[in-house]
Amino acid sequence: MQLLKNDLTSAEVRLSIDELLTIHQSLNEVCNGIDLFEFQTRIGVSREKVLHLMKIIGQIINKIEKCPKRTRKHEDMVIWTFDCQFLLLL
Repeated sequence: MQLLKNDLTSAEVRLSIDELLTIHQSLNEVCNGIDLFEFQTRIGVSREKVLHLMKIIGQIINKIEKCPKRTRKHEDMVIWTFDCQFLLLL
């Protein structure tokens, strides 16, 4: 992961496909490993918001993996800009 830009309104990072997979798998463990009644307290956001983030990351992973021009998996990179609104969800 490489931080490309960071200011008061957004952060832009470059992630490898492996890093995205790690984040996705970690969110899956969080969503399925914590009792619902304490989820918000322990994580700080609702389970629905985490599931939504997981869905977005899953869609990005699927698009990368289905790309016909994809030749070298270890070189797959994604640049993701998190704006203030998105960061507030977390």
